[in-house]
Amino acid sequence: MAHASSNMDDLLSDWISDINKASEIVEAKKRTPSARSEIAFCAQTVSMADARRDLMENPDDPFLFRKWLQLQVEEGPADIRDDQSQRRQEIIEDYCGLKVIELIGCKCGNKSIFRINPEAEWRYSSGQFNIKGLKGPCSMWSGHIGYCWEGTMSDNRTYAGFTPGNGNSIYGANI
Repeated sequence: MAHASSNMDDLLSDWISDINKASEIVEAKKRTPSARSEIAFCAQTVSMADARRDLMENPDDPFLFRKWLQLQVEEGPADIRDDQSQRRQEIIEDYCGLKVIELIGCKCGNKSIFRINPEAEWRYSSGQFNIKGLKGPCSMWSGHIGYCWEGTMSDNRTYAGFTPGNGNSIYGANI
């Protein structure tokens, strides 16, 4: 009887292994660019968190991020969406730029004009339409350059050890 039980256990293990392999194949197919493109195309809504995750995890083809950008105009304020002036595209791109800064989590204050055409094929850090390159490094003061939303910027708000008002100067040698 123990022999039959062992065969059943082996069959069950093989069956579970086959199911796991099939599941892994299905999951891998879901991550292919063509599948992700189709999912993004069909999406009616995209959360900011999903768009950010897609931008960071799929930097060369963030289809869900691109869909989120397009939805920002469709779901945006009526005065931006319905504007008929000659500056309509500029207004839309300024609005999308502000939304992308919010999405990536940039908190450094380096928020110069950041125009994002929602119809362009944006990527994270390569190509003509690239978020990281357009935004540029966060540079609050000399020697502290990086990207605050990636955690690569030295976030030293006390100016590298100099505390304002204690007699130390960030410009001189009053240390």
